[in-house]
Amino acid sequence: MDNKDLNIEYPRIWEYLIITSNKDILQSSIKDKFGSLDYKFEFSKDSTGGKYSSYNFSIYVVSQKERDEIFKILTNIKDVKAVI
Repeated sequence: MDNKDLNIEYPRIWEYLIITSNKDILQSSIKDKFGSLDYKFEFSKDSTGGKYSSYNFSIYVVSQKERDEIFKILTNIKDVKAVI
């Protein structure tokens, strides 16, 4: 099944998992970029070696386009290694 087969209804809350090597930059960037919106940002866990941290980020989206734009913003934050 590819994305064309999915029937995702909007608006809805969308959840992202963000992996970073710099939690301070991530936290300040989330506030800068999404501070005026209603979102949830929570620590998930640290990697075994402590080099990376993961965070859950949930936000209300109204369309696939908005969801994709948020994904792009998140992936472009300095020191973000992955967004799932």
